[in-house]
Amino acid sequence: NGLWVGNIPPELHDLSFVEKLVVSKYRHNACVVEVRQGNGIAGQRKMRANAIIFPQPVAKVYYMLPPPRRELDEILAVLFVGPCVPTKPDYKRTPLLVRRNVVARALKWLVTHNRLYATVQISEENLNEYDEHEPPVAVLHKTSDGLRSPDGMAVYDSDGEEGTSSGPCEFVVHG
Repeated sequence: NGLWVGNIPPELHDLSFVEKLVVSKYRHNACVVEVRQGNGIAGQRKMRANAIIFPQPVAKVYYMLPPPRRELDEILAVLFVGPCVPTKPDYKRTPLLVRRNVVARALKWLVTHNRLYATVQISEENLNEYDEHEPPVAVLHKTSDGLRSPDGMAVYDSDGEEGTSSGPCEFVVHG
């Protein structure tokens, strides 16, 4: 279809969802991420995440990246729904963390290889504001048993929960 842009460089290949937000020069969307947790078979904690993207009426252009951490509150909200408050191992399974070394490497590559980033300054001070073990925005938690109603389950469902019980959680972006 003529839309192939070529191979993605290693510096940009494994960016998490939030890492992509912090290296983006243009802000034209806001998003809400919901992470659902539940207890699957044998007490395994299952997890899955969805993001809904909303257009913003006014785009913002950054000339210093990453932006200060507090500015992410304007474009990102995170809601955990489940039986207990999320832990650091739970956060690690989500695409909501910012790895400072990965962001720095991606920004250096973009400044060097992308003419739209040629004038961007990389702020070590802003980068150091990001905690690598927790999402960069406030996380709301809503207590729920996480179980779906039996009436809402398909006949082929083996248990009441969707998602993965180990490794990165499923993540779907809408909008």
